[in-house]
Amino acid sequence: MGCGVLIRPTSMRYTLAYVGIQVRDMERSISFYRDVLGMQVVRRQHVPETGGEWAELRSDGSKQMLELNWYPDGSKFFAGPYRNGDELDHIAFECEDVERAYRELRAKGARAGHPPFAEGESWLAYVEDPDGIWIELTGPIPDQ
Repeated sequence: MGCGVLIRPTSMRYTLAYVGIQVRDMERSISFYRDVLGMQVVRRQHVPETGGEWAELRSDGSKQMLELNWYPDGSKFFAGPYRNGDELDHIAFECEDVERAYRELRAKGARAGHPPFAEGESWLAYVEDPDGIWIELTGPIPDQ
């Protein structure tokens, strides 16, 4: 009998990057987090793929981000109408290879949300947890 070494594939490493919440009114929400809680707007961008926009905010001295997401009626990313309790939009995890992570998580039972795609300078994909919460996988665009 030969002695073989069992080599287990290394699972992708995931790092919590930020939490995204849905907002009904972007200006009102930015004003609240900025003026009431003292957060700073780090970036804000319109997203042609969703028809909506997002804004990233951070508190002084924190590495954690809060992403505010607004989607128009009719966007495939928004089931509408807004209802209290639906505010958690997604939780984002950074990884080094979004396509591999998407395949790995699907193989482990995560439901498909959206296959990998480019948005700006990032490569993104979405899977769903057992309760239907969207998990964003974010990383560098392949071959960059």
